[in-house]
Amino acid sequence: MTGNRLEDLYTAYMDNYELTAAERQELWRLLTDPANEDAVKALMDGRFGEDVPGILQSQAAADAMFSDITAMPQERTGKVRRLHTARWWAAAAIIAAVGTAGYFFLQPSSRTTVAIVTKAPANDALPGKEGAILTLANGQQVVLDSLGNVQLAAQNGTQVSVQNGQLVYDAATSEGGAAQYNTITTPKGRQYSVLLPDGSRAWLNAASSLRYPVAFNSNERRVEVSGEVYFEIREQAQQPVFVQVTGGPEIRVLGTNFNVNAYADEAAVHTTLLSGKVQVASVVLRPGQQASLQRSTGRVNLAEADQEQVMAWKNGNFHFDGADIRTIMRQLARWYDVEVNYKRVPEKKFSGTIPRNVNVSQVFEILELTGNVHFKIEGNKITVDQ
Repeated sequence: MTGNRLEDLYTAYMDNYELTAAERQELWRLLTDPANEDAVKALMDGRFGEDVPGILQSQAAADAMFSDITAMPQERTGKVRRLHTARWWAAAAIIAAVGTAGYFFLQPSSRTTVAIVTKAPANDALPGKEGAILTLANGQQVVLDSLGNVQLAAQNGTQVSVQNGQLVYDAATSEGGAAQYNTITTPKGRQYSVLLPDGSRAWLNAASSLRYPVAFNSNERRVEVSGEVYFEIREQAQQPVFVQVTGGPEIRVLGTNFNVNAYADEAAVHTTLLSGKVQVASVVLRPGQQASLQRSTGRVNLAEADQEQVMAWKNGNFHFDGADIRTIMRQLARWYDVEVNYKRVPEKKFSGTIPRNVNVSQVFEILELTGNVHFKIEGNKITVDQ
């Protein structure tokens, strides 16, 4: 032991000594303390070229992480150290000292944004996966979680099948007549996509549902949504789309890409337009805008959207930008299918991005590294404390 705590902890890790959770947190604090910048650079230079533990096993991986971090807007991430690529590779090795498997861009305050890596214990809540329940017009339910390519049903001349993990409707032979409706539902811990009869596509986040006719035979296309759904609507000017949000507004669509977040436990229904044109109540959105209908007042607020945050779930991530712990935990509860209780509610805000394919303990370990928040996992129950 040298008496230098930073050097001792990092050397122990590099020499394959398994650091405890407390030691990893201590190492993290030492690495991110601006007062230790020169010592960290010295460690980078001294360890450059050595084998790196964990997933950071290639120059390409380090370069990709470096590009992601330096590409983040300065006003959101604070000052970013633009290290030489070789030095970044060494820095990635040091950052890997907090564990293995997955990374998180962390903004604890106005300090430098860096990437950290976490490891998950054996007893843990697993992330969500592809899966849903399809309710046919006759009330029959089909669990889609593990189905391969298969023909499911013929309804009113429309063929329903699963193709490459997506629910597909082929209405080319539609017989007309009275409309028949299907509903696709994603429980907590599931997400799924569907190719609708008109060629439009919809992606359902966890704890969501979409009700729609098996063929669009009228002069309009109507669907019903709860939870969160992202749409890519096939444009048909003579057959507009109307999206009825459960407990929220009706959205008029002409041909567009947009996201609807209408979870019942959120204070507002958010409609975000990426391209095209939609109308929410009397408000017409242009691309890049978000309309938020407040449930308590019915008022619609229009603002520029944080598209990265809105689309994070579809892109396989959680993205937080100054989010409080309750906002974060609502998202985690849906994806990991856990129940959340609060012993104390931390006032801290969190900003960062983390993949949705990591275990819940990995998310908690990362959040705990920022300080002032702790989590206890007991089965599918999570307790939040300070």
